[in-house]
Amino acid sequence: MPADLSIYLKRLLQVARTFNGTGKGLPTGWPINPVLLNLYLLESDYANFRFNPFFVRYVDDYFLPVNTYREGLRQLKLV
Repeated sequence: MPADLSIYLKRLLQVARTFNGTGKGLPTGWPINPVLLNLYLLESDYANFRFNPFFVRYVDDYFLPVNTYREGLRQLKLV
């Protein structure tokens, strides 16, 4: 992640946590939340795709198609 973007995201999280009042996470329903989630999970997506080219993520749900139970267990260890 570029340094400028990282600094911007950290500042955005500080503001959101202050606004949220809990000091944790982001308030639900903010329009920026899906973008932040995608940026946060981008590296994880690349890593998962390397091990399973049929890997799919929809928001925070993962789909890892496998042929056998044993292969499924192996994929879960990689995630």
